[in-house]
Amino acid sequence: VKPSDVPANNTRAAGSLIAGLLSLIAIGMASFVIYESRMPAVPEADSVTENLDIIELRQHLKETNATTASLSARLDDLVSEQAVALDDTRATLESKIGDLIETRGTTSEDWLLAEVEYLVRMANQRVLMEKDAKAALALLRSADGILKDAENLTAFSLRQTLADDMLKLEAAPDLDTEGLYLQLSALVSQVSELRQPVLSFTPVDVPAKESSQAANSWLDKTLAVLSSVARRLTSLVDYRRDAVEVTPILPPAEEYYLRQNLILKLQLAQLGLLENNARVYSTSLIEAGNWVEQYFDQDDSATIAMHEAIRELAAKDVARELPAIDASLREVRSLLGQFKQAGTSS
Repeated sequence: VKPSDVPANNTRAAGSLIAGLLSLIAIGMASFVIYESRMPAVPEADSVTENLDIIELRQHLKETNATTASLSARLDDLVSEQAVALDDTRATLESKIGDLIETRGTTSEDWLLAEVEYLVRMANQRVLMEKDAKAALALLRSADGILKDAENLTAFSLRQTLADDMLKLEAAPDLDTEGLYLQLSALVSQVSELRQPVLSFTPVDVPAKESSQAANSWLDKTLAVLSSVARRLTSLVDYRRDAVEVTPILPPAEEYYLRQNLILKLQLAQLGLLENNARVYSTSLIEAGNWVEQYFDQDDSATIAMHEAIRELAAKDVARELPAIDASLREVRSLLGQFKQAGTSS
C-alpha cells in the first residue's frame, strides 16, 4: 500500500459509515409510523385521571398564590414599620443636631471661661499652698491675656478684679525661697569638711620661792625636801578657774552622730522655709550654729565660713503673708455660671 492511498481509503470508509447510519434512521422512522397507526385509542379513564390532576394542580396553584399574597402583605408591613422607625430616628438626629447648632455660639466662650477659671484656681493654690507670689502672678497674667484676646467675650468686671489681685501680688514682699533652699543644701554638703580642734596641754612653770633662811637642822632640811616635792607635784597640775572651759574632743562614734544631727538641723530649716514656718526655720539654724561654734575648730576656714553663712541665713525673715486673691476666682466662677444659665434657658 502506498502512502498516497491512505487518505482515499479513509474517505471511502467514512462515506460507508454515514450511509449506514442514514439507513438505520430511515428504518426507525418507518417503524414508528407503523406503530402509531396500529396503537389502540386511549380509554376514557385516563382522561378522567388527567382532569383530576389538572384540578389538583389548580388548587395547589391557588394556595401558592394565597401564600404569596400573604407574604407580600407581610413584607409591605415590615417595610412600613422600617420606614416609620427611620423617620423617628431621623427626627431625633435632626433634633440633636439642632441643639448642637444652637449651643455652638456659646461653646467657644464657655471654653475660654473654663480655661481662665483653671488658671485663676491654680494661682490661688500657689499662694495658699506654696507661698509662691511670682508663679501666681504669672498665672493671673496669662488669664488676663486670654480675656484680652477674646473677640466675642466681654468680661470687664473680671479683668478689673484680676488687675486688683495682680497689683496686690506685685506689692507683696519678695523672698527667694529657692535660693535660700539651695544655700542650706550647700551647707549640708559642707558638714563633712568641718574639723574638730586639736587640743594640747602646756603646763605652767611656777617659780620656786627661795627661802631667806638657810636650813641648819635636819628638820629644816626634811621640810625643805618635802616642800620641793610638793612644789614639783603642784606644777604638774594647772588650775585656771577664770579661763574659758575647754570642750573635750568627741570620740569617732559620737562625732559621726554629731555631724548627722547637724545635717538634720539644716534639713529641718529647709522644711521650715518651704512651709513658711519662721519659728522652726530660725530655731534650727540657731542650734546648728551653736553646735558648729562649740564642737569644731574655730580657726579653720571651713568652720568660719559655715558659721557666718548660718548666721546670715538665720537673720532672714521667712514668715511673709501673701495677699488673698480669691476675688478673681469668685468673679470668674460667677461669670461662668451666668453663661451656663443663659445656655440652658435658650
